[in-house]
Amino acid sequence: MPFWAIAYCVLIALSCAFALTLYKIRPSYYIPGQILSSICSVLIFVFYYETFWTRPQSATLVLSMIGFTLYWELWENRFLFPKVLRPGEAVSEPESPFSGEPFKISPRAYISFWAVISAIALPMFFIMAELMLSYR
Repeated sequence: MPFWAIAYCVLIALSCAFALTLYKIRPSYYIPGQILSSICSVLIFVFYYETFWTRPQSATLVLSMIGFTLYWELWENRFLFPKVLRPGEAVSEPESPFSGEPFKISPRAYISFWAVISAIALPMFFIMAELMLSYR
């Protein structure tokens, strides 16, 4: 496995630890779900590079892992994503961004946020696509 992929897997593990400490109130399924999502993300790299295990014979398992990871990171962590501040609307300063409600930022900051998130996610999406295409 190349160094950048190892570093990316470490980044996934660190983001898991960070996400587990963010929310003040979370449902009982959040901790196992976040850990499982991170394990699935790292296993996608392991299966693609066949580092410790060879990739599964069935693409269904890999597709399930990808589906669960995307669901978890986009839906269950939706409060980590900001909302756009409407014109004339005041920023709610006293609330923590991780109190369970989406925080609001300016339109320019919103675009910058999604640009940075997209740049960070591109290697993961590339590995996901390459792994699925390897089943052809």
